[in-house]
Amino acid sequence: MRFGLLVLLSLFGSTFVGCGQAANNQFIETVEPDLIANIRTDLQAIEKSGRLGSGMGILLSNVRALEKADPDKGAAIKKGLDELANVQGEAKVKAKAKELLKLL
Repeated sequence: MRFGLLVLLSLFGSTFVGCGQAANNQFIETVEPDLIANIRTDLQAIEKSGRLGSGMGILLSNVRALEKADPDKGAAIKKGLDELANVQGEAKVKAKAKELLKLL
């Protein structure tokens, strides 16, 4: 009887060996995107092409993030983007994008 109990306890105890390892505390460094560089790149592409493309959504998202980090600059760029969205003609789009680049 004792032998059976010891065997049973040994088997039961051995099933938990290795469980509950120490936590692996690894730190993952995250890099915040350089919002101004991203916005500048997008505006330069618009200035070069004179067209607003599907990247406007990403550009607007970056500008919203910039508004949180730098409210004054973000608001100025956001206002300019709103105006840019309503501009007609490649030459006017290029001019407005160039104007916005100066704000950065």
